[in-house]
Amino acid sequence: LFADEKFDYGIANPPYGTDWKNAENEVRHEHRTLGLNGRFGPGLPSTDDGQMLFLLHMFSKLKSPEDGGGRLAVVMNGSPLFAGDAGSGPSEIRRFFIENDYLEAIIGLPDEMFYNTGIYTYVWVVSNRKRPDRQGLVQLIDARDLCAKMAKSLGNKRNRFTPANVAEILGLYEGLVDEGRSKILPLAAFGYRAVTVERPMRVSWRLRGEECEAIASLPAMAKLASKERDAAVAAAWGLAPWESSSAAETDGVVDTILSPIPRPTKAIKDAVRKVLERRDPAGVVVHETNGLRPDPQLRETELVPLTADVDDYFKREVEPYAPGAWVAPGREKIGYEIAFTKLFYEYRPPRPLAEIDADFMASQERILALLRRDER
Repeated sequence: LFADEKFDYGIANPPYGTDWKNAENEVRHEHRTLGLNGRFGPGLPSTDDGQMLFLLHMFSKLKSPEDGGGRLAVVMNGSPLFAGDAGSGPSEIRRFFIENDYLEAIIGLPDEMFYNTGIYTYVWVVSNRKRPDRQGLVQLIDARDLCAKMAKSLGNKRNRFTPANVAEILGLYEGLVDEGRSKILPLAAFGYRAVTVERPMRVSWRLRGEECEAIASLPAMAKLASKERDAAVAAAWGLAPWESSSAAETDGVVDTILSPIPRPTKAIKDAVRKVLERRDPAGVVVHETNGLRPDPQLRETELVPLTADVDDYFKREVEPYAPGAWVAPGREKIGYEIAFTKLFYEYRPPRPLAEIDADFMASQERILALLRRDER
């Protein structure tokens, strides 16, 4: 609807966690064929939650900055703030709004504000006409405890905003306040680089019955004359059991196994050696022609803030705990998330143990007193 119209403002409260599979073909076709000239160019969320499609659709309906621009206020649950890894559809949508400086503010609302759900929700304020003092910044307002209890609940709705609450939130927003329940952050504060951290593969070698049978079943062995193949397999059985952490000793064992074969190829040598190899945390590091061989089981992803230097971060946060690790080149991804709760978290130390013990003992005494009274 209104395909040729643009608007000054958009306000919406899309359904939370509703799938869009019934429109998937059309949405994906528009995403693929129109790109940023359509509504869904920045990316697509998971098909089980269409909230961010509403956000993209509404943004596409704003007047262009040349025509005065526009502003949105969209209420969504928490998942659009952080769902999806770097490079995923949700992360790319956040990246689009943040890197292009369209996101003005996120306002965290109290729980139990809506009739059909008691969860916390968040207002996304998006604009393509940011005023100069807001450019390059995103404002977060924590209004999650700013409400009044209703005299009578309406479904799940037990909280409401008073005029004073609304005035306070509006004052924080209009004044671009940076203190207390309002934080002003640069765009880069929400971005990170997802880098792959590798650690070297360590191995040792062994030859037992299982390995002898595996050698006999190698495709490379099947190409040999039966006499040569049988002799090589017999040589393997003659060496078993054997194990070592020496690469040089292993080369000798492979040569012995293949000694009945005239001029064995490098491929068959590598195949036999691979059969003997086993992952061993106490073994030796594997060197290959292009460097160290990474161990897939030790591979990890480190999220490095965009505001940090990757090398400095690696030396400080990774190397002390994973000596010999390295960052895999060419596998970096940029991601964006809005860690609203984390940014407003304030550590509160637990009560002293003696105080907790005293409360426990007092409660126990009250319970015993009640039991004694009932016995009488």
